[in-house]
Amino acid sequence: MLTIYEFKLEVSSPCQNDCELCAHADLMRHIKGYQLTLEKLDRFLFYTERSNYFIRSLSIHGPGEPFLWKDLNEGLRMLKRSRAIGWVTMVTNGLLLDRITDEGMACLDRLFVSVYANYNRHEVLTRFREKHGARVRLWDGTYFWEHTPDARQTVPASGGCNCVGPMLYDDRIFPYCGPPVFGAAKAKGVDILSLPNISVPLGPNYMAGYNARLVGRMDICRYCWANPNFHGQWRQNDPRKTFPDTPPDAICRVIPGAGQERPAASPVVQ
Repeated sequence: MLTIYEFKLEVSSPCQNDCELCAHADLMRHIKGYQLTLEKLDRFLFYTERSNYFIRSLSIHGPGEPFLWKDLNEGLRMLKRSRAIGWVTMVTNGLLLDRITDEGMACLDRLFVSVYANYNRHEVLTRFREKHGARVRLWDGTYFWEHTPDARQTVPASGGCNCVGPMLYDDRIFPYCGPPVFGAAKAKGVDILSLPNISVPLGPNYMAGYNARLVGRMDICRYCWANPNFHGQWRQNDPRKTFPDTPPDAICRVIPGAGQERPAASPVVQ
């Protein structure tokens, strides 16, 4: 049996926000209105089980807002039933908490709610946390990491990655990379699907060609947000969307210590 310690599942590209520094932005735009179908999810689980793989921790991202995944609750039930999946987590902006059923929440080990400056569902979030307890965790969305203000800048690809794969997006497995690789491909001016080693079709033994020495060492990594050699900075996040009845202290209402300055180091170093 091969144990995959961390796996990213991309299920839905739409998002209510348009965060200026979102590391997932170029993946969100790759297929307009993208939704992972239950048929493709079933194929993924089938090939993962038949390949004798075990995913210790599976994280559901988006690349947009996963609560906009039209098959949210059924998809969670399918993941929970699979013997190939261990820990399951999800990251959400918390604007659509009423979309998940109690049964769906029972399929999650952790739900991380990213609270941004335009958040306006405080009462709903309070009740949701009271109901589901420690299963719900909060994340302070005051700052985002900007790896470089110039997308053309490159740094050495000497290993190390802040957003490693494997990742399932549509019907392809990205063994080494998470969502930021799409931004790196845009910065380099190449078609990401034309690059060697970046992705393989979803099928049996999809990790057979994996080579750990390639992590953080491919040419595309020189452009990538996830490369820890970038000497970037934490910048205040602008979600670039406004919602009615948003209080001026939207984040601090649920995270009292929000807004404290981050250490001057990339997320991977922290």
